[in-house]
Amino acid sequence: MELIITAKVQIYPTEEQVLLLDGTINQIKQALNTISAYIYNTNCLVQRKHHDALYYRLREEFSLKSQISASVIKAAIAKYKSAKSNAHKFNLIIFKKSEYDLVWNRDYSLNKEYFSLNTLQGRIQVPYETKGMVQYYLHIPVDKDYKETNLKSINKVVGVDLGINFIATTYDSNDKTIFFSGKKIKYKRAKYKHLRKQLQQCQTSCARKRLKAIGQRENRWINDVNHRITKALIDQHGKNTLFVLEDLTGIRQSTEKVRVSGSMYPYLGRSISSERC
Repeated sequence: MELIITAKVQIYPTEEQVLLLDGTINQIKQALNTISAYIYNTNCLVQRKHHDALYYRLREEFSLKSQISASVIKAAIAKYKSAKSNAHKFNLIIFKKSEYDLVWNRDYSLNKEYFSLNTLQGRIQVPYETKGMVQYYLHIPVDKDYKETNLKSINKVVGVDLGINFIATTYDSNDKTIFFSGKKIKYKRAKYKHLRKQLQQCQTSCARKRLKAIGQRENRWINDVNHRITKALIDQHGKNTLFVLEDLTGIRQSTEKVRVSGSMYPYLGRSISSERC
């Protein structure tokens, strides 16, 4: 069987390489918005049609290389397909953040010392580090093969249903149901959401720094919550248990519906001035 993991890698470009990367990513962002406008106006998600209509325009107008041109078309279409699969309205998608989807061997490769990656001005070699980072520059999905589970060694089958009010509900082959309350987690997520909203309204450099720090803190908290839930499930049901997850289609819509009204969370209405920045 195959497992896809993400390798988090920090690179150390020179000042000249930073300029090359910034220039490349800026052109890619403009190209993505051009493609997005075309998709929105044509209401079409067929990749071949967009490739025929936009490929040479992208190469001439934004100086994109062949592989990058194909990749940005695919990336823009994928964004609309993702919105559609999550039942969002068909609205114009604007790419505000910088992004660069790399294709192994065509756009980048690596050895023990360097990342080799494409820019609009040619290939560059950048030193990288894989351990001990606080922030990351590149996230690389990696396919890894692993041995299939021996079904004969399984003692119990447990279904796991994920939710909001109950972060997890399990139902095992002995007709036993266990509920893991999500009340405290839901409450804390609402607190983070409310705080992010207040900081976004400030529009100051200090608020943006706080927003970034809070985002990192929330990610660490979520990772810890996931780890503790996993450990609790294993402790509860023991080894040699096969856990079967529910169909998670539409899970994004449900996780976004977190109330932050003052009536539900009384002390969340405090002013942002109570948060130092």
